[in-house]
Amino acid sequence: MLVLISGGSTNLEIARILPQDLKVTFVTMSLSTAMQLLEHQGSETIFIGGHLSKAAGIAVGGEVVRTLKDIRPDLCLMGVNGIDAIDGMTESDWEVVTIKKAMMESSKKVVALSIAEKLDSSQKFGYVAWMTWMC
Repeated sequence: MLVLISGGSTNLEIARILPQDLKVTFVTMSLSTAMQLLEHQGSETIFIGGHLSKAAGIAVGGEVVRTLKDIRPDLCLMGVNGIDAIDGMTESDWEVVTIKKAMMESSKKVVALSIAEKLDSSQKFGYVAWMTWMC
C-alpha cells in the first residue's frame, strides 16, 4: 500500500502512533513526518524534497507538484488548517494550497485530519468547497 501523508502536528502524531510492524510505503513532503516514519522498521519512507517552507514545515514548489502528479497513492492523510461548513477546507499559505490540491488529485482516497480547534474556522485560501468534501 502506498500512503501519502502531509505535514503538521496532527500527521506527526499519526506517524508517531502507527504500529511498528506496519508494512506500508509512505510518501511525504514533510521532513519532520519523514523522520518520525523512519522509526517504523517495517515501512519504507520516501521524502519528496524541494524548497522547505519555514511557515508550513513542508517542501513546496513546482518540483513537489510534478512529483505528486507521477504517483498514485492508495490513501492520502492530509492535515487541515481550517475546516468550515460554508468555506470548506482552507489554508493560510498559497503554496500549501497548491501542494494539497496536487495531493488530492493524485490520491485514490483522501482522509482530512483535524483537531477540534480547527473545526468551524477559515483561513485565507480555500481548496475544497463544502459541497465536495460533504459528498
